[in-house]
Amino acid sequence: EIQVVNSKLKLIINEKDSKNYLLDLNLKNKNLVFSISEEYNLDNYLSLDFAQEDNRYKINLDFKKFNFDFLKYALNLKEIKIDDLYLTGSSRLSIDDDKSINDLMFNLSLDGNISYPTFQGVKNINFKKSEIFGEKNNDNIDIILNLLHSQSLFKTVLRINLKKRDLSQIFLELDQINVKSLLEIWPRNFNESVYYWMNENSDGKVSKFILSSTIFNESLNIEFNNVKGKFNFSETEIKYMESMPSIIGIEGNAKIEDDKIFFYI
Repeated sequence: EIQVVNSKLKLIINEKDSKNYLLDLNLKNKNLVFSISEEYNLDNYLSLDFAQEDNRYKINLDFKKFNFDFLKYALNLKEIKIDDLYLTGSSRLSIDDDKSINDLMFNLSLDGNISYPTFQGVKNINFKKSEIFGEKNNDNIDIILNLLHSQSLFKTVLRINLKKRDLSQIFLELDQINVKSLLEIWPRNFNESVYYWMNENSDGKVSKFILSSTIFNESLNIEFNNVKGKFNFSETEIKYMESMPSIIGIEGNAKIEDDKIFFYI
């Protein structure tokens, strides 16, 4: 049996930044109970319960406003920046002897800020008790994030293919938004031709917007391909050609295929 109580851990992130934690650990008969909390904020913690049953390992995790801000140093997020990222909620996971995931489910809420570059500058997204759900479905892990931003409801699904990572996808749905607001959050280097065309030639309201894309190339670097989507539009102004006047007040639906948009009026 191994027991550690109220031990201190200092995580040195860089020359200017470090984190101080308190640890508790109890290991007995292949069962592990572990908890970590911020030294100066004991109400913010992460706890882990690990048990081995037959040929399977079961893991339960609980979070309460646990600060994951250090991830920005551990992960190569390139141009994406995170600030004061907190998780609250619970998760369960079971792993077989061959290290394959047998079961996964989590229900969390997210607080904090993420910023990323757009064609119009850096965009900051603020999370306030934003819901994150996740579960394993066959060979996929689905991570679902619901977010209310700029009076629009966003639903994002990240689908990780456990057998073929390059087939992993991201799906985005939003109920309604105007074109101007949509272009303000459009990530830089994502379907540039679609962005520039919409920015120069369209205005109005968009609803029932759905977009999907693969997220990795064969080298498993982040790269958006096979982009497909659709949306409805109303009170819209579209300019098809420089030599022709704009068409005003139209409505209909549209389809996105990679770098092309097809409008149906």
